[in-house]
Amino acid sequence: MNSSNYKMRKSILDLKACLLCRKMHGKIYLLEEWIDPEPPLHTNCRCIIEYLQALFAGTATENGANGADW
Repeated sequence: MNSSNYKMRKSILDLKACLLCRKMHGKIYLLEEWIDPEPPLHTNCRCIIEYLQALFAGTATENGANGADW
């Protein structure tokens, strides 16, 4: 189930990723917030904007396998 409040910038972090893409990876925005700069940032950019996944109470595990640690 997608979050109804948040979205996140996601990049592929490998040797091809530029410094700007690395810096912005994981940044979280409110759903209605304007993203500047919006992907793609450059030619061959592999960044995307993805909805965060909502977790239901009681679905997380101690080691974080199913979500946030408790």
